[in-house]
Amino acid sequence: MALLRRAGPAGPHACNLSHGAFRFATDDRRAWVHGKPVALAPKEFDLAVLLFRNLGSLVLRQTMVNEVWRYHVDAASRTVDSHLSRVRTKLALWPHNGVRLSAVYGLGNRLDQV
Repeated sequence: MALLRRAGPAGPHACNLSHGAFRFATDDRRAWVHGKPVALAPKEFDLAVLLFRNLGSLVLRQTMVNEVWRYHVDAASRTVDSHLSRVRTKLALWPHNGVRLSAVYGLGNRLDQV
């Protein structure tokens, strides 16, 4: 199966999640921005996909922990915030790229189309 995945179509046309300049191939965990590949760590990729699948909706912090980490993360931990910061930077989640990632104090984060 791994050999078939590697031999299959590569590049942005093999994506199954896309929005504007952003493309994600969830089967082989690859991401592109404006057609250029972006290297995301596994948790960063999962977090980015979760945000894009919930575009325009608030994603609760606890939902992020449950979906991405799948184990207890201490409430005082900055793990989620650190990963969100890296995702924002690596994917350039800025208004000039058509999206904005914003924090909703005490609740979670929201990825909006601009």
